[in-house]
Amino acid sequence: MNTMPQPKVDGVKIDSLSQAIMWLLRDADTKRASAELADELAETSGNQVRYRMTKLQKVGFVDHVDSVENPGAQNDTKYYDINEDGLEWLYEYQESVEDAVGRKRYLDSLDQLR
Repeated sequence: MNTMPQPKVDGVKIDSLSQAIMWLLRDADTKRASAELADELAETSGNQVRYRMTKLQKVGFVDHVDSVENPGAQNDTKYYDINEDGLEWLYEYQESVEDAVGRKRYLDSLDQLR
């Protein structure tokens, strides 16, 4: 299987899940919570998305834009949005991002078939 190298920004690997998250944020054109993004990404947990959000914030591609208190929940729901730097990166790496997102969806669909 031919896999493309995953780009790094400031030492942080922007893997296919991170790229898919950025793509979803861009397409949503509004703030999104990690749980919402995980629901859209088959076989992906909220923890996986939150981990990627931390990395994407570290390199300055997404911003924490809001927190909403949830009665009975231990933590507030945090909402994120892609920023201009993230959009510029997506535009610059559009072909490799489309490949990565396509590969992720393909692998997810194979997992669902199993």
